[in-house]
Amino acid sequence: MSGRATRTRMGIATTSSWTQWFGPFKLREYLDRHGGVPDSELPPESPACYCVSVHGWSGEPNRTAEILVIGKAYAIKSGGVRSRVASLLPCLFGFHGPTKTSAGFHRPGIRTNVEFIRAAMQNPMDLYIAWLSMPGASEQQVLAREAELTKQLQPRYNKPRKN
Repeated sequence: MSGRATRTRMGIATTSSWTQWFGPFKLREYLDRHGGVPDSELPPESPACYCVSVHGWSGEPNRTAEILVIGKAYAIKSGGVRSRVASLLPCLFGFHGPTKTSAGFHRPGIRTNVEFIRAAMQNPMDLYIAWLSMPGASEQQVLAREAELTKQLQPRYNKPRKN
């Protein structure tokens, strides 16, 4: 491995805006280390939004990073964003069934694998991941932040939500 991934904190988390991004981490550097990812660098088991991109960025994610997926996790009892990222990563690497029959898998992750990684012969280890920790956020606040990020960043593989 060329270097050790470190957790970076972008902005200041407040109960009104939640601007504390962790990452972006290049998957190759984040995952490829002896002993795996240390507990202190895992996504939180709490509400958060997350994104996957083609390029890294500085500060907050932006459209030049080529955002592929924006997601959210609220359910703390099911592991929060850590569980959601754990569902996403295998899909990015192709561990899923046919798109239409992969119930319970991460659909935007499957679309990213099929339509971007496989179609363009990309290596999923070269993608970036980051999350916006939102401790104490209500489900409505997490949904609103995800909608705001999706509108702002226009991720390639998210389906528009029906209102």
